[in-house]
Amino acid sequence: MENNNQNSDLIEQEQTIEKLSESEKRYREILDNLDQGYYEVDLNGKYTFANKFQANFLGLSKEELIGTNYGLFYDKEGEKRVFEKYSEVYKKNLPKSLIEVETIGPNGIKLTFEASINLKYDSNGKKIGFYGTIYDISERKKLELELAALNKELEQKVNIRTVELSESEEKWRSLAKNAPNLITIVDPDGNIQFINRSATGKEAIGTSIYEYIQPEYYDIVKRTIKRVSDTGEPGSYEVRAVNQQGPISWFETQVGPITQGEKTVSLLLISTDISERKQAEQKLRESEEHFRTFAEQSFMGITIIQDGVIKYINQKLADIHKRSMEQLLKFKPQDFLKSIHSDERGKIIEEMNALIKGDKQISNFEMKSIREDGKIIWLKQFSKKIEYNGRPAILTNIIDITERKEDEIKLKVSEEQYREAYNRAEFYKDLFAHDISNILQHILSAMELSDLLINNPENLKDIQANLNIIKDQVNRGATLVSNVRKLSQLEEYKKSIKPMDIMNTIKNTIEFIKDSYQEREIDIQLDSISNEDYIQANDLIQDVFENILINSVKHNNNPKVEIIVRFSREVVEKIHYLKIEFIDNGAGIDNIRKERIFQRAYNEDISVTGMGLGLSLVKKIIDSFNGKIWVEDKVKDDYSKGSKFIILLPEE
Repeated sequence: MENNNQNSDLIEQEQTIEKLSESEKRYREILDNLDQGYYEVDLNGKYTFANKFQANFLGLSKEELIGTNYGLFYDKEGEKRVFEKYSEVYKKNLPKSLIEVETIGPNGIKLTFEASINLKYDSNGKKIGFYGTIYDISERKKLELELAALNKELEQKVNIRTVELSESEEKWRSLAKNAPNLITIVDPDGNIQFINRSATGKEAIGTSIYEYIQPEYYDIVKRTIKRVSDTGEPGSYEVRAVNQQGPISWFETQVGPITQGEKTVSLLLISTDISERKQAEQKLRESEEHFRTFAEQSFMGITIIQDGVIKYINQKLADIHKRSMEQLLKFKPQDFLKSIHSDERGKIIEEMNALIKGDKQISNFEMKSIREDGKIIWLKQFSKKIEYNGRPAILTNIIDITERKEDEIKLKVSEEQYREAYNRAEFYKDLFAHDISNILQHILSAMELSDLLINNPENLKDIQANLNIIKDQVNRGATLVSNVRKLSQLEEYKKSIKPMDIMNTIKNTIEFIKDSYQEREIDIQLDSISNEDYIQANDLIQDVFENILINSVKHNNNPKVEIIVRFSREVVEKIHYLKIEFIDNGAGIDNIRKERIFQRAYNEDISVTGMGLGLSLVKKIIDSFNGKIWVEDKVKDDYSKGSKFIILLPEE
C-alpha cells in the first residue's frame, strides 16, 4: 500500500512538472514572440536578461546584449532621464513606473518607445535590479505586419513543440502581467482561456470576450475570429469595451491563430487601448470643423496643398482670383504657378522648395499675380508647413494688397515728380547763375579795356572790337534766358530735341572761343570726313561745346593752345551715335578727378570759372539727349599730356 502511495505521489509530481514545463514553454513562446520587449538589468544598469524583441530593437543578439549597459543606447539626455527614473523607482520603492524615451535603432533611424520599470527582488526581499517591458510606439502602424510574422512564428513553434525554457514561470507571468497590451487567448467560440489582466477587475478565465464589448461590435468580432480560424491569416478589429457602468474605452485588437498541426485550436488576441487616439481623432474632426468655419468667414484666401494636390480652398481665394471654387480645386500647383507673374515665379518656386525641404518654417512675401480677367494684382502670401491628416502639407494664407500697392506707386510717383521738380529748379538756378556770371565778367573786362583806350583816337578800332564783344555777350545773355526757359519746359516739349547740323554749331562755337580769347594763340582743328553731321539735340548743345572748349583754353599753360575736334561714328547696343572727341594739350585731369568731374558736388575750378554750363550741367544736357559723355587721357596713362572729352550723340 505504501509503495502504491509513493508511486501515486511520483506520478502526480511528474504531471505537475510536465504542466509547469508546458506552461513555461507557452509563456516563453509568448514572450519571445511578442511585439514588445522584456528586459532585466542589475543595479549597475547592465542587462541580465532580454527577450528577442528587446535585443533586436537595440540591434544586438540576446547573447551580445547580456552584460551591456543600458546607457550605450541613448544620448546624454536620454541616459540621464532613464537613470533618474531608475533612481526614483529604487528610492521610492515604486511598484511600477512608465517612461517614454528615444533611442537610435540599428538602421540609424530615431525610435520612440514606452518602457515600464519595476523593482526586482531576490528570495530574501533584497533589491537586486529592475525589469520591465518596452513598447515601440513609433512603429504602431507596422503592427499588423509584425503580428502576421508573430502568428506565423507562433504556429511553427506550437507545431514543433519547441522546448527552450531559460527562465521561471514567474518571469513569463511577470512579462504578461506588466505588458502595456491586453493579451488574451480564446477558443474559436470566443471563450477566454488566458488573459494577462482583467479589464473588469473580476476573474475572466472561462468567460466570453463578448461580455466585454458593446453588442454592435459582436458581428465584426465573430467574423474576424472565424476568418482567422478558417484561413490562418491574421486579422484585426476595433471595438468599444464596456463594464457594468457602460462604455469605458476603445481597443484595437490584432488576432492571430494558435495551431496544432493544420488546425487552429486557439486565437491570440493582443489588444491596445486606443482611447486617446480616438479622442484625438474626435478633437481633430472638431478642430477641422472650427477651421472650416473660420476659413469660410476669413478675409484672407486660404489653401492647403498636400502631395501636389489641392486639398482645400475657401471662397475668398476664389474671389481673389475671379474663379469658381470648382475651377480652383481642379488646379494643380503648376496651374497656380502659371497665374503668378513671370517676374515672381522663380522666387515662389524657391520659397516653396525651402518649405518642403524644411529649410524654412514660414514663408512670407509679396508677389504679382494675373487674375482670370487678365488684371495684374498684388498679393501678400504667408505659407507654413503643417501636419494635415497625419502627413506634411503646406498651408497658405493670401491677402489681396492691390489697392495698397497702387497707393504706394502713386505716392512714389508723386515723390519722384516732386524730387524731379526740385532738381530742375536747382538746375535752372545753377545754369543761370553760372552763365550770367561769365557773361557779366566778359562785359566788365571789355568795358575796363575800353576805358583804357578811349582817350586815344588810334585805339578806336580796338574800342569797336570791345563794343562788339559787349554786344555779343548781351546777345548771349538773351540766349541764356531763352535756353533757361526752354529747360524749364523740358518735360512738356521733350527738351525741344530735333535733328541738328552739328558742323555749323561747332564752327560758330570755335569762332566765339577765338574772339573771346584774342590774347591767346589758339589752334582748333576740325577732323571730319563730312561737311554735314546731324544729331538729335537742341540749341543747348552749343553751350555744351562752349563749356568744353573754354575749359580746354583756361586750363592750358602752353604758349599755344592746340585742340582737335574729331568726328566719327559708332554703334553701341544697336544704336547709331555720332562720336565727337575734344582733344587738347592742356594740364590734363588726374584719375581721381575723372571720377568726380561730372558730379554735381564737384566744385573745383575746372567748371566754376569757365564759360558755359559747368561740366556737371553739361552731363545733364547730354543725358537729356540720351547721349553719353566721359573723359580720358590724350596719351594713355599720362594725364599731364592733355585731356580727351568724348561725347556720343544719337543720330536718329
